[in-house]
Amino acid sequence: MIGVPLYEASIKCDWKAAKAIFDKYKEMNLERYSITENGETALHVAASAKNPKDVEKFVKNLVGMMQDEDLELQNDNHNTALYLAAVAGNIEAVKIMVERNKALLSIAGANGAMMPLYAAVLFRNEDVVKYMYNNSNKLGDKGWTHQNRGWLLEKCVEMDMFGKHSR
Repeated sequence: MIGVPLYEASIKCDWKAAKAIFDKYKEMNLERYSITENGETALHVAASAKNPKDVEKFVKNLVGMMQDEDLELQNDNHNTALYLAAVAGNIEAVKIMVERNKALLSIAGANGAMMPLYAAVLFRNEDVVKYMYNNSNKLGDKGWTHQNRGWLLEKCVEMDMFGKHSR
């Protein structure tokens, strides 16, 4: 059994344990391997972990093993690891993934209905909102439409975030 120990290492952001598994089964490309029933990879699990102190180290090391397109892998709900990090408010994980692959900012999650920036607003993760907006090409990248820009504006007003990050 590989999935359970890798899941446990990922949820705890225990890089030493995860690295031992990755090294033992190197030929399997486990960084792309689904380890949950919902199709999450180790990166999805670690990126959505709630405040463990080692998220940044774990994500940085794991992203270093991955190809750019591996970061775009989606779970069964069409969520990338970046989307889950935005929901969780894991700003350092967001930065690591975006610096590696900016295209992640334009991949909608929640079954293709919600952009990662919208999810960050929805969960009031203001530092993530500011970072993602500042890296979003003024919402002009592929994936942004008049409709979802409007939804984002409406949600920012609703969440009392309108104008806070424009300074």
